[in-house]
Amino acid sequence: MAAIRMSSPSNLSIIVASFTPSLEDTALDDVSSSAISVARVAEGYQLGNLPTGATYSLYSVEGALLAQGTIAHGTLTLSLERGNYLLSINGSTLKLAF
Repeated sequence: MAAIRMSSPSNLSIIVASFTPSLEDTALDDVSSSAISVARVAEGYQLGNLPTGATYSLYSVEGALLAQGTIAHGTLTLSLERGNYLLSINGSTLKLAF
């Protein structure tokens, strides 16, 4: 299970519900072995210490795909309202609660 380091504790909680590294994706070893940093920024929330080049998909808890792409420079900035979301990185899923 990945560790979470929070830069801005007010109004923010990240819950790692499930994050199981895949044996086929070595980039996921980077996520599970390092702390994922979370910071509140003007654009929303920025997650750091992620594997550069990994693919991600962001879903609502209802299952609607909200965003997808490739992680650049080990960070991902998400413009989100308060709520619960599912973030999949190379097929492993994190539950985000803002």
